[in-house]
Amino acid sequence: MLTIQLRNLPESLYLAIQKSAVASKRSMTKEAIFLIETALKVNHLSVNQDSPKTKALSELKKLANQNQSPLSLEEINSFISEDRNRSF
Repeated sequence: MLTIQLRNLPESLYLAIQKSAVASKRSMTKEAIFLIETALKVNHLSVNQDSPKTKALSELKKLANQNQSPLSLEEINSFISEDRNRSF
């Protein structure tokens, strides 16, 4: 993880971040990261678009948007059993 240091941060901005952190029950650091990401509309996954995780999430989003009928309980149990029997 990379680090950034802010100098000469106006007190009013510091207090605003602190108030926001308390309200959202986050640390100052996590709140600052959240606010920067929100302002820049940055996604953690956008850093590495070719990662397997990013591809899998993209495929899941596509499937979710296809409005497929929900899986039956039998299908869900079948998938769970198949996954449990899979060897790594």
